[in-house]
Amino acid sequence: MNRSTAHPSNYLSKQDVMPPLVLTIAGVQMEALQGDDGRKSKPVMSFREEGVKPMIVNKTNWMVLEAVYGDESDDWIGKSVEVYHDPEVMMMGNRIGGTRVRIPAGTPGAPAPAAAPATDAPKPERLEWEDAKSMAVEVGMDEAALKDALKAEGCKGYSPTRDGDMVRKIIGEVDEIIPF
Repeated sequence: MNRSTAHPSNYLSKQDVMPPLVLTIAGVQMEALQGDDGRKSKPVMSFREEGVKPMIVNKTNWMVLEAVYGDESDDWIGKSVEVYHDPEVMMMGNRIGGTRVRIPAGTPGAPAPAAAPATDAPKPERLEWEDAKSMAVEVGMDEAALKDALKAEGCKGYSPTRDGDMVRKIIGEVDEIIPF
């Protein structure tokens, strides 16, 4: 049993959007929701499709919709939105994954698809955090020093795909400075 089965939510969660859902916005209204710090009023989006839970619209998702459909949520009614699981969503410094929205391809105003990378362009090699720490230890660097070095390079949270090459760079720099 997973958490969504043990503690079902009344709102869309990352488990509900794997695979992504293309939905039609029925409306956005403010609802009082209970959180860790008491009740707060938050925007909640409902959909025309039957059986789909409403979605709490955070600031990031709001800005995506606003950029294409305008700043008035009443103008979003009848518009398409794709809701998907983004494993890179961070909360309180931890990568937990979450729901994100994007405008479906082919929708007027949707961002054009990104150009395909050149075939000769190197792709970053995935490096899991445990492997990154092991590499750092091999060159005499502990986990805290590796985290500090990543922060100094502008990394706010570790992504195995995005930051693997940065770790290799850091390890390479340390390898030249620290004698063995």
